[in-house]
Amino acid sequence: MDKTINLTLDLYNVQPTPPSVPLWRMKPSNNPRDEAVRKARELGQKKHGFPDILPIGVGEGRRVDLTREWQLYLMDINPQMTARDVSAILNYQVAFTNGTGFGKPNTPYQNWILNQDTKPSNPLPQFDSVRTCAYACHTGVIVGDQLKLTTLDGNKPPPKIADVNPKSHPHLFFHATIVWMDVNNNELARVPFEQRAVALAWGYAFEVTIMPLVSCYDIYMPLDEVERVSAYSLPYYKYP
Repeated sequence: MDKTINLTLDLYNVQPTPPSVPLWRMKPSNNPRDEAVRKARELGQKKHGFPDILPIGVGEGRRVDLTREWQLYLMDINPQMTARDVSAILNYQVAFTNGTGFGKPNTPYQNWILNQDTKPSNPLPQFDSVRTCAYACHTGVIVGDQLKLTTLDGNKPPPKIADVNPKSHPHLFFHATIVWMDVNNNELARVPFEQRAVALAWGYAFEVTIMPLVSCYDIYMPLDEVERVSAYSLPYYKYP
């Protein structure tokens, strides 16, 4: 995870989003930053990284079952990532599938990425909550004092990758990032997860970790937790 970080400060622009698609950028949370600082101090390190996750699916709602189709879609949106790394993103100790993913002792989940434990009697892994990452750009409609996010529908199979992908609809995806903090509470960098790869099909000649924004129920964000932006940008800071 602690790969070499240079000092490029740009926010990288990708495929232009049509003007008809209003964009909102997710504001960062203090929780991952505080946790990174706490771990650095606890471990006697000068710096520490922590997933820059925003749990946005608060309240009632069915979890997204990661069916064979959704698992293969995750591979499709990370086309140059190894199958083992894609599988590792869904580990039960990783932010997106906490307690509901691969590797959990005595619970063989169906792993269609590695073609392991695929018996129908085994449970499917699940996104245990709806999450995105800080500085992700998404779209939606304002309802009162909240933003109703537009997401992929986890009640259905994923769309065809040729129709909906990180280049054609970047606002329906987000970049899984790690925020690095030092012991003095200074933000040092925001970089992709350790499981990362270039994604030339979507225009990324540097390593990224792409996740779908998917939910089985409506997601509302308070307007004070998002900011309106005029163009899509990436969340990285001092990377690549």
